[in-house]
Amino acid sequence: MEEADVLTKVDEQIYQLSLAHWFEHQLYRVDADQRSLNYFVPYAGIDAFNYIIEFDQEIQLANKENIDQKVVNDCGSYNISANQINPKMISIRAKYIIKSNHIKADSVSDLSDLNRAATRADDEGLYFQIVSNK
Repeated sequence: MEEADVLTKVDEQIYQLSLAHWFEHQLYRVDADQRSLNYFVPYAGIDAFNYIIEFDQEIQLANKENIDQKVVNDCGSYNISANQINPKMISIRAKYIIKSNHIKADSVSDLSDLNRAATRADDEGLYFQIVSNK
């Protein structure tokens, strides 16, 4: 992957860091609208990813509110958060949990909700602003 595919300059001081392929959760894709039978995932469990990004100059996280999300339902949960650790560091954590191998047909939409949340960060990206040195 080229640097140009990962980091994009949005304007004079704001950049977008692509998060595509950072969180390779084991997703069980199923069409909830067309599902009439129970669904069996290969295994229940947890996928967790933690990243700490260090910059060579001071930055400010610009879209925390668009990255942070939490979805909890009968099927499991998905949680992602971005935090500014210090003026040059950001942490990003994501956790995807499937509670059971057996998902009833009427709960398959819960699995779809978790999958949608888990793929949203790929689309959003991480925006940060270079802090001017005064």
